Amino acid sequence: MMFGRGRKAGAQPIEPGHSLVKYLSRRPEPLLLEEAESLLKDSEIKSEAVEFMRRKGYTLVVPSVRGKEVLGFIGLGPKPELEVYTEDDIYVFKILSKQAALAIENSIYLEEFQKAQEKLYQADKLATLAGMAQGVSHQINNRLQVLLMITEDLSDVLRRRRESLSGEGLEQDIDYCLKDLSRMEININHAAQIVSSILLYAAAEQDKEYKEIEAKTAVDTAVRLVKVKHYEAKGCEIEVEAEGQSRIYGCRADITDVLVNLLENSYDAIERRKVELKDEAEGRIKVNIKGLKDKVRIEIKDNGIGIKAENQKKIFAPFYTTKSSAISGKGLGMYVIKKIIEENHKGRIWFKSEYKKGAEFYIELPMAKKGL
Repeated sequence: MMFGRGRKAGAQPIEPGHSLVKYLSRRPEPLLLEEAESLLKDSEIKSEAVEFMRRKGYTLVVPSVRGKEVLGFIGLGPKPELEVYTEDDIYVFKILSKQAALAIENSIYLEEFQKAQEKLYQADKLATLAGMAQGVSHQINNRLQVLLMITEDLSDVLRRRRESLSGEGLEQDIDYCLKDLSRMEININHAAQIVSSILLYAAAEQDKEYKEIEAKTAVDTAVRLVKVKHYEAKGCEIEVEAEGQSRIYGCRADITDVLVNLLENSYDAIERRKVELKDEAEGRIKVNIKGLKDKVRIEIKDNGIGIKAENQKKIFAPFYTTKSSAISGKGLGMYVIKKIIEENHKGRIWFKSEYKKGAEFYIELPMAKKGL
């Protein structure tokens, strides 16, 4: 029998404040009913505990203890032919109760671990969003600064021409104004794309339901947002190719998050290659979506710095990161990605990499069955 936290449906719990539990907490040893009845006379155990044992038909109660905490107990009825429990019997049940305590402890630990992982996932997601927000806000601020400068330039020109529509330099001033207006149009359009991408990503984030989705749509959303963030990064292009069926059954928000993280990692790897290797070759990120027999494979390949051989076994470990920027998160990214793909979506993720030559990440997800 179990009580308190960790109990499962179908058990018959008693509260931790029950007098029998309190007694076993003070004396975490096997208790025979006849001993409990004799202790009742000396007021060492309350009648509630003895009555509970009688009502349940327990002749022997063996507590399962972790440290000083009673996690539960084994309640045993009388032996056949009313034989007494021997010391050997009690010794065996004490061993069993310790094993039960270990099982309960592991169950509690697993429950707490899962809750902790959910908190870590949310923390890592917030860190990713913080990095994305920083990049996007930078883009918007740049657009606003350009628009402000253009407005000031046009105002100066118009003030000079307020009193006359002719005169020396009129044609040059008109050309200058037209160029500024063209720059303004470009920046307004890009600002609109930024806002549209944010709204698209926000819509994806709200879509937490597991259902049939198009992998290509999730890829396009992630690529669009990452492109907006890195709009001013020169010498890096993202190419997307799709072939075959790409419908999967999953959570659109989680799949989009995974793709955004992987694309961000590719951008980071390309920038690191440029710095560490003094290499100004054009950065390339290629995303291939392939519909296989019963799976959809998403491949993300880049020509970034790659992953050192000694680090490859650590990539999916929690808290591991090769990034120095605090805004990049706490090293939970790839661990969380693996959990989302393999545990939540019953898929598979792996990679190939050669240091200084880039990396290739592969995601396989079960194809949606017809009729879902």
